[in-house]
Amino acid sequence: MKKKPIEILPLQGLPELKFGEDIAQAEFVFGKPEETEEFDDEEFEFQTIVYYYWDLGLSLFFKKAKKPVLIAIETDDLKATLLDKKVFQMNEKALIEFFATQKMYDYEAEVEDWGERRLTWEAWNIDFYFEGKEMTTINWSAGAEQ
Repeated sequence: MKKKPIEILPLQGLPELKFGEDIAQAEFVFGKPEETEEFDDEEFEFQTIVYYYWDLGLSLFFKKAKKPVLIAIETDDLKATLLDKKVFQMNEKALIEFFATQKMYDYEAEVEDWGERRLTWEAWNIDFYFEGKEMTTINWSAGAEQ
């Protein structure tokens, strides 16, 4: 069976799994993860459970609670799409131009200590990570209400 490319839905999640849904729904859609991890998220002051689906190029982040809910997604799937565009084929300039076509001109650029560069569009809670000129991962999350 051929794997379907990840379709990024800003502020919503994925077509098959929306932000706010629980672990049971994630396992129904994607099966058991290949690996899991729990950690304290110091930035948001809560515990997080991460489900890794390495073969899909997908990581699901759940806010740990009595019933954990999906709050963020990360992908390194080179065929991932955003508004029908294969975003991993874009360099930083093309990505900025793409967001400008959506009337989204405000973004933040930051270089991490280890050299990775991040471009963030807060209006869509989406981050794009680059090593050199190559996009390596995309992370998007729920709106503030989650």
